[in-house]
Amino acid sequence: MRRFHLYALAVAAILAIVCAPTGSAHAANASEWQAGRIIDDEIFNNKDTMSPDQIQQFLNSKVPTCDTNGTKTSEYGGGTRAQYGAAHNNPAPYTCVKDYYENPTTHDNNLSGRPVPAGGLSAAQIIYQAAQQYNINPQVLIVLLQKEQTLVTDEWPFLSQYRSATGYGCPDTAACDANYYGFYNQVVSAAWQFRYYANHPNNFNFIPGQSNSIRWSPNSSCGAGQVFIGNQATASLYDYTPYQPNAAALNNLYGSGDSCSAYGNRNFWRLFTDWFGSTLFNDTYTAHPDGTLINMNGAVYLIENYSRKHVRASVFASRMYNWNSVKSASLGDKNMGESGPLDFRPGSLLFDGNAVYVAVLDTDGAVKRQHLSYGSFVSLGYSWNDVQSVNSSELPAIAMAGYYTGGQHPRGTLISLPNDPKVYEIDINVRRHVSYSVFTSYYGGNWSVIKNGTSQDAALPEDTPMLFREGSLLSDGYGIYAVDYDLGPNSAKRHIATWVCFADRFHFTTQDVINVSAPTLPTRDGADIAC
Repeated sequence: MRRFHLYALAVAAILAIVCAPTGSAHAANASEWQAGRIIDDEIFNNKDTMSPDQIQQFLNSKVPTCDTNGTKTSEYGGGTRAQYGAAHNNPAPYTCVKDYYENPTTHDNNLSGRPVPAGGLSAAQIIYQAAQQYNINPQVLIVLLQKEQTLVTDEWPFLSQYRSATGYGCPDTAACDANYYGFYNQVVSAAWQFRYYANHPNNFNFIPGQSNSIRWSPNSSCGAGQVFIGNQATASLYDYTPYQPNAAALNNLYGSGDSCSAYGNRNFWRLFTDWFGSTLFNDTYTAHPDGTLINMNGAVYLIENYSRKHVRASVFASRMYNWNSVKSASLGDKNMGESGPLDFRPGSLLFDGNAVYVAVLDTDGAVKRQHLSYGSFVSLGYSWNDVQSVNSSELPAIAMAGYYTGGQHPRGTLISLPNDPKVYEIDINVRRHVSYSVFTSYYGGNWSVIKNGTSQDAALPEDTPMLFREGSLLSDGYGIYAVDYDLGPNSAKRHIATWVCFADRFHFTTQDVINVSAPTLPTRDGADIAC
């Protein structure tokens, strides 16, 4: 875990999270693991899930009887537990965490058969107070104790398990820092650290709302995988334990994987799910509206026609999507089938190291590639800033014959014309007006996508205006609507019925909404979106 490796970046504040109880416990299933959404902020930051008495009852339930004198046979050989402990500098008696007390000022405790110290707090009280002080779910701290030192279920814990109870100050590459030894120090420091991560989200190695490279193992030769981290709580877990489980670790969820497996964050998610229920806040079996970008297991998909289309990083860049618009997958999204990858934005210029191609939207609706001649590259006003480098394997699979040599911009290109305030998109033998709000729905504020039109572009007749991007969220001040094209030849609007559906279930925010005048909304109404 990297607890002290800060970057000197600007400090940013994180919004307070609305509290919500966790769901009922159920056995974890590896198919539900999401590398980019281990636990939601609303659950991670809910300090009111358990009272001190409830924490104590939970600890009691995990170890009904402590093997205080070590009379049971050791699981590691060498006779009884007491005999094994004595041989390893940890003689009986043993104190289970349910029975542990410590004075938070003097740090006197009742380990090794000592009496409960004056002013001592129970482990349950220590956990509760740390949770309250730093607005961390006490269940998170309980799981952390188990994940790091198996303290919650251990019937005969060694002193070292209390010394480094939450793994705080114990980097992978060095010995634990003695300044943070002790149960009270460990629990309070861990809670403080999680709150510090949240209050300084850009100062650490893993940043929410963007793609992060996360290693599979402390062994650097095992490599890393890209993960889009969807929230701060998940980023905090990676900052605390900077590895993700590989396929081998997930395939044996309750056991061991291979030599490149790491288990910390897998075990956190598995334990929390088994003990306290789903790590996801108000999940829904309703899929996101068509046109929504979702994050699922670290990959981005577009919801379209009741299926998922994979959006490769190069296609994501080509279409000028915004990472802030990517939402965590719902159960409904995960239950969908996959229908193949999304294509490059029509009109994109792609360079594979050998030639420049234009992504052409053909008359059959498929995106294909055509070699762009140097003459057209110059005459159409392109520069190398307009060209995106990609691997040859990523190019559109179908190549059109010959070179693109026209003086008219390819279909799908946005242009502006002299003495004309409008922006247009080139279509088949026509150009279509793109209003400001429609442009925003596709490209946000990225005006660099607009090219200067040629005389051939200007000669095209103007046809019907462009419609909003499917999945766009629009508001006229009275309701929020999602644009849907599956209801006929023209776009329709579907009212998102409740704020709970909008915010809690789909994780949309007001920043995702384009404010428009009522006449700008699609006139046809589809069924309300409810979840």
